[in-house]
Amino acid sequence: MIDELMRECHRAMCELPDDSFLSWNTGIMVDVGQSHKDPCNLIKLPGASLLTPKATLRLGCWNVRTLYQIGRTANVTREFRNYNLDILGRSEIQWIGFGELRTATSESILYSGAEEEHHRGVGLILKKEEHVRKMLLRWNPVNKRIMSACFNSCYAKLTVFQVYTPTNDADDKSKEEFYEQLEREVETTPRHDVLIVMGDLIANVGKGNEDGRR
Repeated sequence: MIDELMRECHRAMCELPDDSFLSWNTGIMVDVGQSHKDPCNLIKLPGASLLTPKATLRLGCWNVRTLYQIGRTANVTREFRNYNLDILGRSEIQWIGFGELRTATSESILYSGAEEEHHRGVGLILKKEEHVRKMLLRWNPVNKRIMSACFNSCYAKLTVFQVYTPTNDADDKSKEEFYEQLEREVETTPRHDVLIVMGDLIANVGKGNEDGRR
């Protein structure tokens, strides 16, 4: 009964589509009222190593436009498996709050969204529990545009940032705040970690970009 009440409170704080494909990972349930500023620390499992000399790590990054529709997450994870990815960064998921979900096909989803509106939002899809997920040491849902996750390895830990950059049309204050926040978060990453910053960087190249503003 208590677990059910906790799930209902968590659902109220982190509103998602009523999609049977998704379920809360109660093992890492975020406390009701917990701030985005509080990192989510996990238990380190001995022997788990994501980076090895002979292994190939496959990462991807998509702007999904929205996952706040029934069936959209199932579509994305199907392509995730088709491409045989280990980690997929997602931008503009449009979920509220932050937390960890599990799919019906055993992927884990970490996400960090807006506080009160279906707007912006970033996330990471991790390969099945017995693979990438068990190597997750900690993750940090910074805000609706930035999140990070750190993975264990015998040689060098891997820290991945997923970001969703403001467009050039955004006001200068918003852009400055975003880049300052990202710089602060990156600077907290240990220097010996393998660092990856990926996401929707809202960049234009080629013709029509002569002024170099984006």
